[in-house]
Amino acid sequence: MNKSQEIYEIIDNWLSTVEDCDSKRISQLYAKDGILLGTVAENVKQGRAVIKTYFDEFKKKNPVGVLNSIIFTELGCSYGSADGNYTFELDEKSGDEVIRVKVPARFTFVVCLKTKFIHIHHSSSTPENKIF
Repeated sequence: MNKSQEIYEIIDNWLSTVEDCDSKRISQLYAKDGILLGTVAENVKQGRAVIKTYFDEFKKKNPVGVLNSIIFTELGCSYGSADGNYTFELDEKSGDEVIRVKVPARFTFVVCLKTKFIHIHHSSSTPENKIF
């Protein structure tokens, strides 16, 4: 298996685990001192316990995601990164109702190929006012 395929499988497993809404299992996919800059987070999250608290809240939105595009980069023998776009469908309150909304976002994952852990994960909503 080539490194791009390994990186893809780590991210695909992350996406499936997020959809299962088990925040403890999700947090275990990150390195012990892993970093998360979440799509809907105000601050940087570091460490599994703090990352778990982020996903404790995120799972309440019943996330379902799809990868739209992905670019792989090898970072030496043991690490790789992936950058791209995904779209999540999330539950959002609208008055007294809950509606499903689509949230297009962009991401960067830095992963260790030996341990399969995510070391850095940055995700941010795609800007609405695109310049180009």
